[in-house]
This record gives sequence, C-alpha cells and structure tokens, in this order.
Amino acid sequence: VTVTNTPGANSDAVADHAIGLLLAALRGIVAGDRGVRAGDWSVRRGRELGSLTLGVVGFGRIGQAVARRLAGFGTEVLAHDPYLRHYDAEALGVRPASLEELAARCDAVSLHAPGGSRVVDAPWLERARPGLVVVNTARADLVDEAAVATALRSGRLGGYAADTLTSEGTAAESPLLADDLAQRVVITPHIGAQTVEAVDRMGSAATADVLAVLCGAAPAHPVSVQEEQ
Repeated sequence: VTVTNTPGANSDAVADHAIGLLLAALRGIVAGDRGVRAGDWSVRRGRELGSLTLGVVGFGRIGQAVARRLAGFGTEVLAHDPYLRHYDAEALGVRPASLEELAARCDAVSLHAPGGSRVVDAPWLERARPGLVVVNTARADLVDEAAVATALRSGRLGGYAADTLTSEGTAAESPLLADDLAQRVVITPHIGAQTVEAVDRMGSAATADVLAVLCGAAPAHPVSVQEEQ
C-alpha cells in the first residue's frame, strides 16, 4: 500500500496564525475587545514587532515562513533547531541560537518544533527576560502549562498565546484557562491550518498522488517506513 502526505500545504496558514497570535498578545487585542464590550475603554500599552527580538524554536517550513513574515516588520530573529544549517539562517537574515540564549535575549518566542520534548518549563522560564511572550502553534507537550501559569502570575511572562492545549479534546481544564489569566492568555481552537487555501492545497496534492499511483507513476510525496517511525 502506497502512503503519501502533503508536506508544506499548511505552512503559510500556520505561519500567518502565529503572527496573528503574536500581535494579539503584544497589543492586548482580545482583552481590549472584551473590555470595550463591558464598557471599559481603558488603554493598555503594547509593544511593536519592529522593536523586538524574537526567537523561533524549530526552523522547518513553518519556522522559516514565520521568519520571512517578521522580516517585513523589521524584527530581529534568532532561531534554534538542531538541524539548522548556518547558510539557511543567513539566507533569511536569522541568527542561530541556543534555547538558553532565546530565553535570555528574546522579547517573544514562537514554537514550531515537533512534539515529544519539553521546551518551555520552569527552569527555562527562570532564565527568561521579564515580560517575555510565548506563542505556541505547534504541539501542546512543548509547554509545561502549570509552569507557564505560575510565570504569568509572577510577571515573569508577559503573555501566552496558543493554538493548542494539553487538555484539547478532553474534559480536563488547562491551568491557562483560569479566569485571573484571561487578560494575558489567548487560546484558539487548533485552527492554525484551517484556511480555504491550505485545505485546497492538501486536497489537490493528495488527489494528484492518488492519480499518479493509479496510473503507475511515482507519487510526488511518498512516505517511507523510516519516516513513519
């Protein structure tokens, strides 16, 4: 049985969503909307992307797409990826950095690494620059949500925005959904890849590979046993 996938079909959609969450967290957009609806027009000062240093964890298709978008804002970008080649980073105007350096130097960090390992935990947060904003459009297990909630309450973290939670699809409730954190936390229901264009690209690529196999040709995106493991 030939198995195929559609790599890169949703990369731009997720990158757009990461930038949207970053702006929402930096400018208090969701909290501002809630306030106005409650009759509160008080002003909260935010941060401009062009004045910030941002760290990208995971520099694959989505991480690189985020870096390209940030270039338009004038943001300084650092990237961490064990497979990052220096010339890949230089081509996008990005400097390679360790996870520790991202915590210490960055005003915001966007997560785009595969799951299976913890990136944002209590020790990492202790190294973080005060007021750091974390965005997660990757995997929930990259983040210790209890540690993030504690860091938000102490002021170590300035904000958290994510498209996923560990409690997603379960009856459990994340500590990040506590009422006292609503002003500094933005959560969306795993919609990063849900654009008309991304779904069309996935469908078109999948259909093209099915037709190729049925015609006896090689599919464009076969998945090997090694990749599955």
